[in-house]
Amino acid sequence: MKDEPPSIGNRLRLNLGSGKWNLEGWYNIDAIVSPLAQRQPDLICDLRSIPLPDGCAIEAMAIHVWEHIDRWECDRTIDEWARLLQPGAALILEMPDLDVAATTVRVPVHTGHSVALHSGLRGLDLVARRAAKPPFRETTPAG
Repeated sequence: MKDEPPSIGNRLRLNLGSGKWNLEGWYNIDAIVSPLAQRQPDLICDLRSIPLPDGCAIEAMAIHVWEHIDRWECDRTIDEWARLLQPGAALILEMPDLDVAATTVRVPVHTGHSVALHSGLRGLDLVARRAAKPPFRETTPAG
């Protein structure tokens, strides 16, 4: 694990909540080391408070991370991620498919999974509201 980001100036691409997917060409950040990862993340820290300088990233992505953020931490978390981005940089959030997730919530399944999924669904309205404010310009749903 590295203590400092690579010295490539302000051109970092952040993989927030990297899990087992620690990608080449990205600065991989997670709260824990996944036992399934082939290599450790570059930085282990709380994703709500990342010890990197303002405007250090040209891009950040969080793939299936947002649904694990508690609703009351959503604003703080998105503000922190926005702090890391340069003006005009992209923040990519990939979340569970709402149709599939809603079906999963209705069907009796393992309680921990169902609760975490439901928590994420409730936070989607916060993402949309926050994305409509500076520094974000627009939201573009994939599909």
